[in-house]
Amino acid sequence: MLFLLLFGCAHDGLPRKPWTRHTVGTVTFVSGANDRTTKPLLEAFSKFRVVTGAVTSASSVEPRVPTTVYLFPDQRTYDAHVGMKNSAGMFAYRGGQFTLALNAIEEGSQDLLFHEYTHLILANTGNRYPTWYDEGFAEVMATMRFVGDDVHLGRVAASNVTAVAQFNRWVPLGELLRGQLFEDRSDQERLHRHYSQAWLAVHYIQFGAPRYAERVGQYVALASETGDPLAAFEPAFGVSAPAFEKELRDYLRDQKLAFRVLPADQFAFPEQDFEPEVLTRARTGATLAKMSLLLGNEARAVELQTAVINAGEPDPLEGLR
Repeated sequence: MLFLLLFGCAHDGLPRKPWTRHTVGTVTFVSGANDRTTKPLLEAFSKFRVVTGAVTSASSVEPRVPTTVYLFPDQRTYDAHVGMKNSAGMFAYRGGQFTLALNAIEEGSQDLLFHEYTHLILANTGNRYPTWYDEGFAEVMATMRFVGDDVHLGRVAASNVTAVAQFNRWVPLGELLRGQLFEDRSDQERLHRHYSQAWLAVHYIQFGAPRYAERVGQYVALASETGDPLAAFEPAFGVSAPAFEKELRDYLRDQKLAFRVLPADQFAFPEQDFEPEVLTRARTGATLAKMSLLLGNEARAVELQTAVINAGEPDPLEGLR
């Protein structure tokens, strides 16, 4: 019985409680968390899409591929279905769709949702951003907050500042600009420094040095044309990589990292009540089976597949393998 409870399932192998389904635009949310956790996250996400669309050149805030976000009610249930312990979120692009699983009660779940969705919106700009800028911009947008009648854009995450505070451990800027470092995920601490340095560079460009912000479009076009984000840097921005790195160090050292406060009434936020569709336990099991398979936890997917079929529902994994 303890084993079954750990997986959040009843004796028939199905989830013990039904989950709910919500939609924001074309994005589907499937939630096992309660309303107090789910609705504020949906409300923030709905506003985030509007603001991000307004501050980018994206033609649409809707993703190009079917996108589903799963909100887990606790770490134990998340671990059992996702199959990756000691994480708060995991995503995958597989089977022509984007899947994101989050532990909804984890403090950083909203940041991760905003970060990953920023990539989906940037894909609608028609630009091919160098990896460092794509990731750095996503990190900047991840900390967007809605406070009273204001939108806070570019708030500083303590984890990013901590990661870049030791100058002697910086990744050489030339390597960061080329972007290959983001592909090596064997050293998570070093990878975090990559993301944090990319965040610092984009934060400086967007908030600390407007003269550079005006040249981002030129840089992106030149980097795309040449295929070399490092070689394109100085011609586009008018500064060498070493000189720019010194500016970044001074920016951090002088603690001039300020976020932007925008009045919320300048954005056309949609009216939504986020009324949920309550799934049956079998349908909950079916959608969680699909998610588990798409995220690579095939053992859990098969367990749920069996329980769903035994409950008289169609095979949830048909056509996914």
